[in-house]
Amino acid sequence: MSLSSASRWEPDVKLPRKILNAFPVSSDPVPERPLGGKHESVLQKMQRIMSLEAGQQEPSVGSISRPSCLPPCTWVGRGCPPQLPWSSPFCGTLLVISLFDGMGGLLLALLALNVKFFYVAVECDSQASACARKNVSKMISFPDVTKFHFQLLDDELQSDSFDAILVGGGSPCQGNSLLNPRARGLEDERTQMFRHILRVQKEAISWVQKRDLSLPVVGLLENLTGPENFVHTVSHEFQNLPLVTEASDFGWVRRRRAWWISRGGAWCQSSLRLPAGCSAEWLRDQIRVSYQGKALPKKVFLEDGFAVHPKVAAGEASIFPFARCFPHPEDRCKDASSEAVEKFFQDGKRFTPLSYEEESLLWHASGAWRQPTAYDRAQFHLIPEAVLDALPRSLNSDAKKREAIKCSLIGNGFHVPSVVVILFAILADLAQATAVPSCIYAADEAFLRKAAWNSVWWPNVVQEHPALLSVDKVVKEIHEIFRAVGFDLPDIHAIKASMCKHSLNNLQSYFIDRVLRDPAARQAECGPDWEQQMHRAALARALGMQRFGPTARASTEPLVPDCSTKAEHISSARSLYSPFLDAAPVDDDLFFACRCMATLGPFGQAWRRGQIRAARRIAKALQPWNAWLVEHMCDTVRAVAGDKNPAWMAFEVVITRWTDYTLPARFVLGFSMVGHIEHTGLFRQLDVQHEGPTGLDVLLGESAVSNLESMRIVSDLLSTILLCWT
Repeated sequence: MSLSSASRWEPDVKLPRKILNAFPVSSDPVPERPLGGKHESVLQKMQRIMSLEAGQQEPSVGSISRPSCLPPCTWVGRGCPPQLPWSSPFCGTLLVISLFDGMGGLLLALLALNVKFFYVAVECDSQASACARKNVSKMISFPDVTKFHFQLLDDELQSDSFDAILVGGGSPCQGNSLLNPRARGLEDERTQMFRHILRVQKEAISWVQKRDLSLPVVGLLENLTGPENFVHTVSHEFQNLPLVTEASDFGWVRRRRAWWISRGGAWCQSSLRLPAGCSAEWLRDQIRVSYQGKALPKKVFLEDGFAVHPKVAAGEASIFPFARCFPHPEDRCKDASSEAVEKFFQDGKRFTPLSYEEESLLWHASGAWRQPTAYDRAQFHLIPEAVLDALPRSLNSDAKKREAIKCSLIGNGFHVPSVVVILFAILADLAQATAVPSCIYAADEAFLRKAAWNSVWWPNVVQEHPALLSVDKVVKEIHEIFRAVGFDLPDIHAIKASMCKHSLNNLQSYFIDRVLRDPAARQAECGPDWEQQMHRAALARALGMQRFGPTARASTEPLVPDCSTKAEHISSARSLYSPFLDAAPVDDDLFFACRCMATLGPFGQAWRRGQIRAARRIAKALQPWNAWLVEHMCDTVRAVAGDKNPAWMAFEVVITRWTDYTLPARFVLGFSMVGHIEHTGLFRQLDVQHEGPTGLDVLLGESAVSNLESMRIVSDLLSTILLCWT
């Protein structure tokens, strides 16, 4: 095996896992609903339950603090991701760390190959990052490559639910570009930034080795094919020759790029596998990868009746490589024809003069010409239109500036078919490295093992969790609940001896699940959420109902602001988030029950029977205290609650951290009906200003007669109104 790795226990099978993990909160500037927290929508939560991938290592409870934050990425944008005639040879799940991510070219290539992957993007340009985040769900973003370290993902990677790691990206090439008259090559700090890919790859390898895993870790760099000293330096650092692609092989546009792959060894002819229609030529200092097939894309649909030059359409020429859009200097005019230079000045010098040669322009039947628009360029590079549409309008409302930004994003991005060919070679290599035979279980057993992985339903996760309450702690707190109101429960040691530790731990499954999702819940009390009651309008909207009119106080904000024209309304609506991701609050205990059913499926009945047996064992152990407390009830309380179990109520209060701590004692002493009523912690406490007397004496006697007289007056008044009405 040539890929960087370390030994570990291999997974049993590779089947989908359906389990809730912790939730990252997106800070996108685009209109997007937050992921996670109490206000996450029901559909978002259930999508995560049904989509997360299986963990790959047998659990060690000491290393588990919460489930993974990284769910697999899926396309949620308008239309489809790029469609190509190849599919991934790698059947596992890939963790992708995309440095210098731009608008997500690597992401689009992975989607085109139908790869199952987690995605972490590192990009300093907020405009480019927004384009990627808007169209793909469940990706994590970081803003600064220099400050990014693989260790920042520790919390998100604890389930190890992937089979390989890819660290890749296209580092800045301004220091190597022939279009830059002040290019300094390796002396430019931007040129040296390719080393961050190797740095993060080494950090990933160290992370894998510390956990005794055998995950292959691959590095990928995209950059220009020159100058020569840069190519030699990078080839030495990556210990591999570059794979060189030319976008014109796929038709339409030129874009020659070198791809270095750090895989723990150099390529050989037997290890390099390419997709159908591609071939490799081994040269002295590079491996030239060529494509011989139909144009990709097969057709392009340009705006306003324009078309590419006939030579480009016939495959005899190609468009000059797309670059950034800004006022270019005139020093490159000497390399272009006089006609191109004239057009260069006519167009405001937006692109380099070589971009104005007639083969690189679009032409109309009337003889008019123009540069390809951003949407035209996106078609040539197989970038979906939805990616450009995701550029936040709030960042720049000027149409020309927005067009320039979009063209620059494409100029800085990847040619998707070229990336797909390189990724195919990497994935084919990974498929060989990870093709380890595994044990085969019956389908039901295999599903259950993967569905329950790293959750409270996995064996021993609850039993060995450090946040569990011990038997001594539970018995002591139950004793304190009743001693606080004057009852000193007897036979503490006998109760401790009869209480089953295993059953006690099983009954704390819900609490441990809360701790796994949020470690802060370990110290917090647990009361009702009231989320559905407090956000009734949001809940109704998520279910497709509108409870209140637009002028009501409880109505929800309109999704689209008032627009003066139909076109403005359509334009605003296109940037909205999906209505299926609208927030719908759900109480946490209800969500736990939903996850239990989704995770265990038909096996949930067996787990429920085990919980009932555990509850009966604890109830039997607490029976002496229940009998003693019933004997000490006053006559009025016993008449109403003589069949209740106060000791069991106290047990439930303790293991669930219920906020109403005095509730069990009230089933012995009784509840006060008048006078001072203590705060339960369940409802909002009212600030009542009352200086007069309270109690039973005020309720009876003359006060009672006065109250009856007041009610009689109101009753007579209502009768009179009804009589007049009829």
